[in-house]
Amino acid sequence: MHIICTKAFHLHKILDATNNLDQIALVPLLLAIRIEKVLDVRGLEVQDDDYHLDYTNPEQTLNAHLRFIKESGLAEFLVEHPIQNFRDLARGIELGINTNARKNRGGKLGEDFLDQQLSQFATRVEPDRSSGKTVYTPVTDDFSFVNQGTIKVMQSAFTLDLTESNIPTNRRFDGAVYQKSTNHLALLEINFFNSGGSKLKSVAGEFTNLQSILEDAGFQFIYITSGDGWAHDISHISSAIEKIKYLFNFEMVKKGYIEQLLK
Repeated sequence: MHIICTKAFHLHKILDATNNLDQIALVPLLLAIRIEKVLDVRGLEVQDDDYHLDYTNPEQTLNAHLRFIKESGLAEFLVEHPIQNFRDLARGIELGINTNARKNRGGKLGEDFLDQQLSQFATRVEPDRSSGKTVYTPVTDDFSFVNQGTIKVMQSAFTLDLTESNIPTNRRFDGAVYQKSTNHLALLEINFFNSGGSKLKSVAGEFTNLQSILEDAGFQFIYITSGDGWAHDISHISSAIEKIKYLFNFEMVKKGYIEQLLK
């Protein structure tokens, strides 16, 4: 199996898939991604505009496949960390995917909730992928928003230049709201904790630091969180409330607190 590399000179065998197209189907598994027919790689830290990866007919998008294997870091990883037992690795990755999927369901519900609430006073800027590339066309309304906002997405959707904004380049915000008349950008994160644990402590600290970075750059940070998990960690939620200026729970958001704040 060519993808099981032991020496650096085997790197070309990873990328030279023209005679080993069936092995391309292993790539998503190695990156812990589930696929059906076409893979959207927006969740990875790669330049995603040119990627529309067809795993049913990989020869149709072969160049994109090869570039993706390289730019995702998979090629380098396989060279530096040779796989001795692919089946054991696959079982471990599958277990991880299943575990992570359970954790992510709450995150997806939070993002859907945020989308619903922002839609009440702002217009969603929709991505257009009909050309094979992801294109955002800014709207004419004063308030607009995007989900999963990276620097690249926000620059396109809001016609902003954020190249020197100090926003972390690998950050993907759950939501971003832009007001055209005031040139004001608010960045939002949302989560829900059913139970306690170390994640609550790390999240509270992370978002406190993130707020400082964004405020220094002239942006507004809004943190939305709820869940019984905070009831078991009063100290950290209390600390977050003291340090994060705009921290709301789900009920506050439903009552229009974010809309009132931004308008």
